[in-house]
Parts: sequence; C-alpha cells; structure tokens
Amino acid sequence: ELLDVVDCDARYAAAGVELCETVLGQFTAEGDYFTLSYRGQLGVFHFLAGQSDDGDRVLTELIRDHPDHAGGYAYLSDMLGIPRGGEFGSEPIDLPRAIGLLEAALARPVKDAADFELEVRLEDLRADRNGVTDDTPR
Repeated sequence: ELLDVVDCDARYAAAGVELCETVLGQFTAEGDYFTLSYRGQLGVFHFLAGQSDDGDRVLTELIRDHPDHAGGYAYLSDMLGIPRGGEFGSEPIDLPRAIGLLEAALARPVKDAADFELEVRLEDLRADRNGVTDDTPR
C-alpha cells in the first residue's frame, strides 16, 4: 500500500523505510522469502525517499548475501533505471549498471528469474538505452 501512494506523497517512502526496518528488526527468525522481500522493499523505499546511497547499499548487500535469488538484482536495476529525481524525461540514475545487473543475474543463472521477469526487465532497459519509447516500434 505504501508503494502505491509514494507517487502522491514522498513522505510515504520514509514511512516505508521505517516499517521495513521495524519488521526486519522484530522478525529475525523468519525464512529467506520473508527476509528477501522486506530487505528488497527497504532498499526500494530508501531510493524513493531520496536516499539512493542507502538504497544502493541495502540492495547490493542483498545481492551479496543471496546471489542466487533474483530479487536484489531486479529491485536494484529498477531503481537505477528510473529517472534522476523521478522526473519524467530525466536521464536514468545508472542505466549501464542496471543492465549489467540483470545480465549478471541471468548469467548465473538465478533460481527465480522468471518470477521477477528478468528478461522482460532487461529488454525494457536495453530499449531505453537505445532510445526506444513506447511509441517507437520494436
């Protein structure tokens, strides 16, 4: 729910950071799926709150700790592929790195690439790099 309203009010991103940190701190004995999900969302909320260094750190650590799961790669590539400052038409934060992350995940290969549609994400980022828009035939 918080992710859905961040576009309307960026203050919800800070609430998302707080929520994820609280949940991760209180439920330390949960399994990988739970932890992967909340750590991934924590990184995303940091980016959306304008804390890209913290978001990058959280998601890079997630990839390091769980290199065979697609979530960290997908979340970080999504955040690096968004326009700087969230302004439509702005350059992505780091498009080459976003593409490289997905290529690395697919080359491993990660266990759950299809669950995160890594190939679709990669195709979209490559299209962005090549200047293909939604109006441009592929």
